[in-house]
Amino acid sequence: MAVGRAQVYGLFAGLIGQLPNRRLVLDLRQGRIQRSLNRFSKLNDPNFDNGLGFITSYSQQVSNKSDEKIMGELGVDRTRIVRGTGHPDMKPPYESMYSDHRAKSECLLAVKRFYICTGLIPDGSIQEAPDFLGIELDFMRMLCQREKRRRLTSPDAAGTI
Repeated sequence: MAVGRAQVYGLFAGLIGQLPNRRLVLDLRQGRIQRSLNRFSKLNDPNFDNGLGFITSYSQQVSNKSDEKIMGELGVDRTRIVRGTGHPDMKPPYESMYSDHRAKSECLLAVKRFYICTGLIPDGSIQEAPDFLGIELDFMRMLCQREKRRRLTSPDAAGTI
């Protein structure tokens, strides 16, 4: 279970944290992304199933497009999500943007302290603030990997993770 969660967190951290590249296009063309996510369709969540349907449909629609065209389209969509849509109800994916009661600097400091307390420092290749969704997803990936390692080394570790 922890391995599957780590893979999904890693997938989304990469999608949000980095610009689209040829590897992403190849994974999309060969159905790797869809297969990775398809395991979770057993959750019977209509929102998840709709999202998976959109990904599958998009991969079919772009089958004859060049890698550059696909990377450009996905890059535009990523920019809208990461930098803002212009819609007042949809803010960019930074935790501090959703915190009403704390200043942005306080929120950033709290997130950094939390990372330090766990001993897990997120991927430094994503050049964003620590409260960026891509970094938080990468942190969750590392947390799941830690859970897997602890369960393998200590059967009674479930309560300490």
